[in-house]
Amino acid sequence: MFASASNDGSVKLWNEAYTCIHTCKLGDEMVLAIAAGPAPEQWTAADTSGTVFVGDVQGNIRTHIRHPKSLWSVATLPATGDIVTAGE
Repeated sequence: MFASASNDGSVKLWNEAYTCIHTCKLGDEMVLAIAAGPAPEQWTAADTSGTVFVGDVQGNIRTHIRHPKSLWSVATLPATGDIVTAGE
């Protein structure tokens, strides 16, 4: 499975046959970054509104974290599951 971020405010989850199995609408802002984790079968995404979203492979949004300004990048640390962001 893999995920893609979009400028329409969504994250799409795809299977190995390149079929979209879930579309997660996060909001109206562009999603600029996506990363695996912080836990197995989860993903983390960041958008231009300054929000980090944590979702799962079933298409559910588990939580979101608001930042004061736009985010451009997101990563998760495998050893701890911590989320790292970069932005304005």
